[in-house]
Amino acid sequence: MKKILILLFVIIYAAASFAANLADKKAELSRVKKYIRSLDAKIVAARSARKINKLAELKDLKRRQLERAKLIRKDIAELETGEKKPEVKKEAKPQPKPDEGKRGRQFEVGYGGGTLLLGSAYSFPFRNLNLQAKAGYGIGNGYSILDAGIRALFAVRGNKVGVELGMANYSETVADILGVAGNIDKGTKLGFGVFLVRPVFKYTGRIGYNTALGLTASLLYKF
Repeated sequence: MKKILILLFVIIYAAASFAANLADKKAELSRVKKYIRSLDAKIVAARSARKINKLAELKDLKRRQLERAKLIRKDIAELETGEKKPEVKKEAKPQPKPDEGKRGRQFEVGYGGGTLLLGSAYSFPFRNLNLQAKAGYGIGNGYSILDAGIRALFAVRGNKVGVELGMANYSETVADILGVAGNIDKGTKLGFGVFLVRPVFKYTGRIGYNTALGLTASLLYKF
């Protein structure tokens, strides 16, 4: 008989504690809702008075109270059903990487063949390569260059590098091209090049060497 009375007392105590806890949670949720309504009124007043700093502070307070209310509702649901709801974690969306896996045209401005080179290229992604067809025009001191060719960009140990093959047509015989020994005769010259690609702010920087143009460098902007 004594054991039954003790068990009965434990059951009654547990039931009373459960009811009190549930009532406390519901009362807390009511207070939070009331506080959020008061914040809404203050936000309207701050917006009307154009108090920017105060408005930002009130919005931050409301955001925190909404999060608090969400947690209290979760506790109430668990107390009422007796089941603990698992937390659902949102998976972070992968951030797109520039110039990766997309076709597109890009504008280039840089140096090559001793001239200011202006040009454009079009990307044709293929598996792990980024193939590009390019064309450009260079303006030098008393001469000009027509440049055209193809490139292939790929990753090597976390770095993006590339190779290119093309033709450069010089309007005149030129000398003292940075990276080229001797003169470059007038006419078309076949060129092979290698280069390294690096991000430069919102642009893409490229620096390398081409047998027809010497040392090359450029900034690229993709449309």
